[in-house]
Amino acid sequence: ASISVLILGDRSMSHQLVRHRIGAFSQESQRFCNYGRKGFQVICPPSIGVPEGEYSLDTFGNLNLKNIGTLFSLSLAQRRWLQHRCEDCLEYINLLNEGILPEDARSCLPNATKTEIVATFNLRQWRHVFAERALNRHAQWQIKDITRGILREFAGRLPCVFEDQLETLNATN
Repeated sequence: ASISVLILGDRSMSHQLVRHRIGAFSQESQRFCNYGRKGFQVICPPSIGVPEGEYSLDTFGNLNLKNIGTLFSLSLAQRRWLQHRCEDCLEYINLLNEGILPEDARSCLPNATKTEIVATFNLRQWRHVFAERALNRHAQWQIKDITRGILREFAGRLPCVFEDQLETLNATN
């Protein structure tokens, strides 16, 4: 038996996920997805801690916030991270405007760019993914959070297959 799951995360998370070779993946294409029309979404690591919201650059290349009070509450690292992600997106749009194809303009997009990926694994491989990504204390934060959520869902639906891993997860929290 196999199970497919739609996962939303950033490109760096998807690179980790596809390293699990015994599976099938279908990922949102940066080649055919024109972010100049669709818009950008990026995912910020919790260690940087940028608040969720809409951010952009003004005509002078300065960070523009809908709520100016937010700007003053951001640390220098947070402002720098946002500024550079906005600049990455602006560079992508500039390349498109100069006639560069989306498949080539995407080379300037950051690993923080949001992506959607459908992952399909058989039950045995899902157990392996959970062991490596949900239960491994050294796993990267995003894939750990995502796979822990999937594990909880699976254990609720198929306890005979995943309950032992859920117990291990609960014992470590």
